[in-house]
Amino acid sequence: CVDCNREENILTWERFLKPQIVLGASVEEIIGGERSSSMVQNLLKLYAREKYILVVRQDQIDFKVFISFKVGATSQSVLRSLWQTYWLHEHWEESNNVFDQLTKSLFHLEERFDHFLQLLEEAGWDVHKLKLKVPKNVVVEETGPTDSLKREWSL
Repeated sequence: CVDCNREENILTWERFLKPQIVLGASVEEIIGGERSSSMVQNLLKLYAREKYILVVRQDQIDFKVFISFKVGATSQSVLRSLWQTYWLHEHWEESNNVFDQLTKSLFHLEERFDHFLQLLEEAGWDVHKLKLKVPKNVVVEETGPTDSLKREWSL
């Protein structure tokens, strides 16, 4: 049936991407229904130096990453979030605490991202002219310790 074909979008590129990445994720996707102010504060603190917030949802079938960008995010922010995503996908340990794994991945991002950029340059890329589009639906605006996120997330 024609209506069924429209509803079943089996050729959507996101379905074939491993890991699955949602760029410009909504607040609801980031916090996963957990409206905890401590979770919000932990995420803000963890990602204070980045222009994005990233969370992982792992179920038995999929490894799915949700990335929400902060005001002022750039192509470099998108590239950093993708680097972190793939690092997490390669090193994910199901039994470990998610926040611990995010912290570890941010440490490795700080340690290795410049080398990654150097490898891109050696391969002929001009890393100063990267044009990775930042999603327009930026939902994280930092105005105070957690004020804007609390308003956004109705905490």
